[in-house]
Amino acid sequence: MSDVAGNQGQEGGQTGGSQGSESQQGQGQIPAFSVATLPKDMATEPFFKGFEGKPVTEVYKSALEAHKMVGGSVRIPGEKSEQKDWDSFYGKLRPETSDKYGLAVKDDKLKQYLPDDKVKALSDLVWSAGLHPKQAQAIFAGYQDILAADVKNYEQTVQTTTAERDKAIRDAYGDQYQSAAILANRVAKRFGGDALVKAIHDYQLNSDKTFFDTFVSIGKAIHEDSWVTGESNARFTTREQAKTQVDEILANKQHAYHDSAHPQHAAACSMVNELRKIVYAPKE
Repeated sequence: MSDVAGNQGQEGGQTGGSQGSESQQGQGQIPAFSVATLPKDMATEPFFKGFEGKPVTEVYKSALEAHKMVGGSVRIPGEKSEQKDWDSFYGKLRPETSDKYGLAVKDDKLKQYLPDDKVKALSDLVWSAGLHPKQAQAIFAGYQDILAADVKNYEQTVQTTTAERDKAIRDAYGDQYQSAAILANRVAKRFGGDALVKAIHDYQLNSDKTFFDTFVSIGKAIHEDSWVTGESNARFTTREQAKTQVDEILANKQHAYHDSAHPQHAAACSMVNELRKIVYAPKE
């Protein structure tokens, strides 16, 4: 009995020792990576040199990460790619619809040059080109900067040109400029109303000498200048016409009637008196 037990104990001990040895081998250290283990055509690659002496699992991890990155990357279609390939490529960059770009005019002054329909057209254009929202917004912001600079330069040029042209007219008419300007404005208002006067101002036509001279000449031809200088005007014969003339003279502080030093002041006062006689004349 003791021999059998002894033999069984020895066998058990041997079995246990074998299992312990195998366990220790399974828990051994991870071998280090060595470039020397690679084929010659791969051993010279800089990628592997960085892993020299490190656990070989580091190489495996790096390869796995690279595989994931490549698998999720955006590949640019080639020259022979079909349109569906380009559409798929653009779909990974651009928003679902062009209005999702959120392009907005940052300066209210530029809205007259970039109304909503133009902004929409630009959004559609960059969408068809497959641009990413950040690209589209950067391009639109840069375009607005260029446009703002152009507008500023244009306004400065117009302002300088207008001042020079206005000075040329003033120099040509000398001390008669104010009367001539009033005359030209009166002619414009008489034949075109407030709309024409506004258009002349908006388009700076009053600083164009040819335009200015023409309206002054028209005024003199129809004797409209008599209203400005204060000379008698026989055209106003009805009570309503005379009252209108008096009201206009009193409202026009540039009229000779209001300037005692004006050479036509006396004539203007006489004209007003004559008109008032018509206004207040007894009704028949």
